[in-house]
Amino acid sequence: MLDLEYTMQKGGNSGVFVYITHLDQFPKYKIEVQLLDDYAPNHQGEEPYQYTGSLYGRAPARTICSKPVGEWNRMTVYCTGKNVHVVLNGI
Repeated sequence: MLDLEYTMQKGGNSGVFVYITHLDQFPKYKIEVQLLDDYAPNHQGEEPYQYTGSLYGRAPARTICSKPVGEWNRMTVYCTGKNVHVVLNGI
């Protein structure tokens, strides 16, 4: 389990890697939980799996529940075997 609080800058785009393997310096397999300023104009129209709480490139968050820029968010990531579960701001 990883439990964290974060705030995002205007237009911010980041992520938290919860699993990664390397083969000859390149990631062979990775799971990233996306962190994004979901409300920034430059991020409107992103793919569903690119919004905060999504498993980037794999599974979209069920809902956008991140707080606006400057407010603190709380995220808990649970990894059990091959399952990853993300709770963002209690959802």
